[in-house]
Formats: sequence, structure tokens, C-alpha cells
Amino acid sequence: MIHLSEESRKGGASQLLIHTLSALVRLHELKHASPMYRTLRDENEIARCELEISPEIMKRYQIMEERYGSAALVPIKNGICTGCYLHQPKSGGIELTNSLYQCHYCGRLLYHLEDLYDESAF
Repeated sequence: MIHLSEESRKGGASQLLIHTLSALVRLHELKHASPMYRTLRDENEIARCELEISPEIMKRYQIMEERYGSAALVPIKNGICTGCYLHQPKSGGIELTNSLYQCHYCGRLLYHLEDLYDESAF
């Protein structure tokens, strides 16, 4: 039987959160690219991304996508939602995962750009 240290478990969870955020951002990019240029490969990648995202996050994303379309998932910059341009409370957006938040005002899904590229942030 293999026992993982607490640090190993946290590291694995961090990698999973990074992967979830990356999959969600990639899904969003693919779904909102011009359908005229979407290929079968893109459709397959959309399906793969949807499977990699937890059902709870996927449901929230779909609700926001119905409401806001291509602006359902936006970066947060300097504590400001780039969808509604309102400053988030000091506590930040509503935390869904370590790297994904929901705006207190408009409900859009928020992420920090550096979380996509800086794996040491976790």
C-alpha cells in the first residue's frame, strides 16, 4: 500500500485545480471561437474538456454562458471583475476552487491570469 504525504496530496490537488482551470479556459475559448472555423478536432477537444471539469463547475459555467455568452468566464484584474468592472470586496470573489471565483455582483466566473501560467501559485 502506498501512503502519500500531506505535501504530495496537496500537490496533486493543486495540479488538479490547475488542470480544471486550464480545461475550463480552453473549453471557453473553443466554444466561443467562430463556428465557421471549428473543426472535428475542436469538437473532440470540447468534449474532452467537458469531461475533465467537475459537474458542479460545469453547471455554473453553463448558467453563466446562457446569461453572458462569451463573457461568462473572465479574468479578474486588480480585484476588478473584467465583465462588470466592479471592484470585488476585500475577500475577493466567491471562491469556487483555489483558482476559480464567482463575481459578487454579476455572477461571472473569474480567474487570475497568473494562475494559468504559474503552477507554483498553488
